[in-house]
Amino acid sequence: MKREPFEETAAIVRGLKPVLWSVLLLYSVAHFAFTGVWAAIGVRGGDVLSGFPGPLVSGREEFAADTVAVQYPNPTWNYGPIAHFWTYPLGFVRSIPDAMRILLAVNYVLLGIAFLIWLGELSRDAGKGLSSAVMFVVWLNYFPLLQAIVGREFEILEFFLLSVGFYCLKRGREVVAGGMIGLAAMTKVLPALFVPYLVLKGRWRAAAASVVAIVVIGLVGQRVLGFEHSVTFRLARGWTSAADFEPHADNQAMANIVQRAFTTHINPRSPKMTPAFPAASRVLGGVAQISLLGFVLVWVWKQRRRPVNVWEYSILLMTMIVIPPWSNIYYLMFLVVPFSAGFVWLLGRGEARFGQLAVVAIAYTLTGYVVPISFMASAVSLSPVEMRNLLGHLSIPGVGMLILFATFWELKGYCVEGSCGSPQTVPRDREAAF
Repeated sequence: MKREPFEETAAIVRGLKPVLWSVLLLYSVAHFAFTGVWAAIGVRGGDVLSGFPGPLVSGREEFAADTVAVQYPNPTWNYGPIAHFWTYPLGFVRSIPDAMRILLAVNYVLLGIAFLIWLGELSRDAGKGLSSAVMFVVWLNYFPLLQAIVGREFEILEFFLLSVGFYCLKRGREVVAGGMIGLAAMTKVLPALFVPYLVLKGRWRAAAASVVAIVVIGLVGQRVLGFEHSVTFRLARGWTSAADFEPHADNQAMANIVQRAFTTHINPRSPKMTPAFPAASRVLGGVAQISLLGFVLVWVWKQRRRPVNVWEYSILLMTMIVIPPWSNIYYLMFLVVPFSAGFVWLLGRGEARFGQLAVVAIAYTLTGYVVPISFMASAVSLSPVEMRNLLGHLSIPGVGMLILFATFWELKGYCVEGSCGSPQTVPRDREAAF
């Protein structure tokens, strides 16, 4: 019997799958080796240097002469106490560049462990082959993650702690899980969102362990560092009180996305921009933040009897990024979890869901700068810095993040009893929806 043209095309595509995956994996490894390893070794560090060396070690003679050490002179300090306790041993290294090289190596280990945690979870339904291939492609090419690696950002430590927290929650080790989440919250505040999540889910031991960890670390932090000297707290007070807080190209938080919608003039040469109605747009941005947070927490309450699952955790990770007053591009590194889960689930189905798969791919492209910034800059006669400012001013990463959030929200009902939703775990009465 003669096959239809569509069947022949489908057969060709199926035959090319191994070749396509091989090309993607080879490119991903080469891309990461160049950007995430070779380029990272040659870079001193990013925003981590606004927290290290802090007041615990910056008085050393070897560090005192370094210009970074005087960015926040003693006794001021940035970020959370754990960031300073974590990097304290690096204060005894010969120089700041040496400390940054050690931190880079440690971050590789943390990310490797986190990768294995999420691979183990996604492989439970979709199989290790598909899950590992998807995760390698997603993780090794994702610009925010690469930026965090190059910058040695503290978000890598947060990501590791939240990953271990998820692993322990799934296995009933609530005290350890709560402790990990408490440590993450005292590294750079954002993971504090997971404490009310634990409460709403009725994970009382985990919630109590988180609160105890936060209180104990807070007391030690006050004794050793003094929160009255915290630059982070000072900036946070300014963000909440200043009606004319200017949107910044690097800030992809909800409030900034809303404010940028009121901007009539974009200057790629400047990372800052002024909206037409500063006070009103700031209020609207705040309303959007609070509304989204309330919406998600109400949904968590309705889902409180369901086991902790990847889909739910992914929505919390996305919410954690979008609701604070400031969200750097490298904060989006947490999205490797929802992107991995989304691609694995959609590709693992018996029949392709091309529509949703295309939307997730678009979101990945927008947030991950799949096309190198240098290429885009040369196409429009801008410098790479100006191109990055332009993309930020247009809220391209933020829009991609909101697209991913909306897609996950649409598909959340298909995550069944803790599964990410393989073909075998989708009820028959829901198959029609596909």
